[in-house]
Amino acid sequence: PPPPPPPGELIPPPPPPPPGEVVVVPPPPGVPISLSSSGASVSPPPPPPPPGAVSPSVTQKPKQPLRPLFWKKVGIHPAGIAGKSLVWRDVPVVSLPEDMTQFEELFARKQSSAAGSHDSVAQSMTTKAAKVVTVLDEKRLRSVAVVMRTISYSMETITQALYDMDASLVDMETLQQLHNVQPEQPEVELIIAHMSSAGDLDKPDMFLYQLSRIEHFSERLNCLLFQSTFQELHSEVGNKLTTLDTLLTSLLTGEGVVKVLGLILALGNYMNHGNFTRGNAGGFELDLLGKLVDVRSNDKKKTSLLSVVAKMYIDQFDPAAAGSVGAVFPLPEPADLMIASHFKFDDISADISTLDNKMKDCEKDVEKMLDESSSEHLQPMKEKMEQFISGVQQFIRALNTKLAFTQEHFNKAVQYYSVTPKPGEDYVTLSHFFGIWSKFSHDLKKEWQQQQKLVAKQRASSMRHDKSMVLKKPVAAGGLKQKLKNLSRR
Repeated sequence: PPPPPPPGELIPPPPPPPPGEVVVVPPPPGVPISLSSSGASVSPPPPPPPPGAVSPSVTQKPKQPLRPLFWKKVGIHPAGIAGKSLVWRDVPVVSLPEDMTQFEELFARKQSSAAGSHDSVAQSMTTKAAKVVTVLDEKRLRSVAVVMRTISYSMETITQALYDMDASLVDMETLQQLHNVQPEQPEVELIIAHMSSAGDLDKPDMFLYQLSRIEHFSERLNCLLFQSTFQELHSEVGNKLTTLDTLLTSLLTGEGVVKVLGLILALGNYMNHGNFTRGNAGGFELDLLGKLVDVRSNDKKKTSLLSVVAKMYIDQFDPAAAGSVGAVFPLPEPADLMIASHFKFDDISADISTLDNKMKDCEKDVEKMLDESSSEHLQPMKEKMEQFISGVQQFIRALNTKLAFTQEHFNKAVQYYSVTPKPGEDYVTLSHFFGIWSKFSHDLKKEWQQQQKLVAKQRASSMRHDKSMVLKKPVAAGGLKQKLKNLSRR
């Protein structure tokens, strides 16, 4: 090595290296260097610290660039600064774990791209899209995605509703949508197979996977859906039977009905007087009722016979309430009779059978869940469903009993009114029986309302006439009014 310069003399800079020569920057004083076989500089392991010196912690080289930690280094001399001890001399040497992969993932340096670098953005999007896969076909993927957008409940709420068998947590529409897209076992197997090998799954795939993780999802959903729809289905069947019973009772026991028929019979016998075939009848077939509106008078007004029946009924049986809101139409309402004419006993019986079959399917699902469910998911499903099925069985028995009673009630009405089947039919149907009454009630109510308006108009006119006929009090002779009257004449 060259001799040190004299005190106070500046060290001249080294001469420039010859062309092609590699320059090795010397390390700080006291740190030796060595060259590898390739000529690159390699830092040797640090020498053992002298007594009382601070040893820096040894760190491994990270596998990827990490975020920098911006600090200012503190230079430490083994003897301290001005004889003062420093905390860093007391800090022990810390050895880091050999595997720092997780740490590097947490504190990796973000790769910044230049503004407007479309290639980087496109590459990022392509990479991200490549990681999202689906095992569903296009049609299935679209249908599941539509259901996901329309459902407003979280997966936690849906799961709770199914485990608790609580139909109040989700609406029936949501349950029906879940039923339409419920995962099938082959789909679930494909989804599970791709979860570990093909990257991130698409949202519809994950949605089906989450549903499949619910214990006995299909059985719970079927029972909960039946539980939600049963009351509506039961009420629909029960309301049909109630409507039929109410109308049949009115036709069998209503006083207004027999009074109207009595008027028609009396007018018919009067019109058929002297006719051996038609005169002096004790009754008539109900087919006549639909034809009365077409029996018209010979004058220019063409008054229908049904209009005469309506007027005579009001005059004879309801004169006090005529023309007022207290007037009561003597027959069942036409709209109710029209509704009943669309009912069929076979359809009602089939509806009850459908309820019974759905109840039995639900009962099988409950038995399966009771046998296979884990203890944590056994309640409150067991208690709720056993109670529900018991109630459904009672309702179905009651509907069957009510159906038998209504059929007997109808047969009694058919016999009571001597109604015969339509040509080509073996028995009297609800459509035929109530169709007759529906048309007749409609025609009669129209005439009845017209007569009520006429009565109300006549009464209003009569009241105005009575007021105009009220006599005025004569002027007293010699009174003030008479004197004023005499003065006005002058």
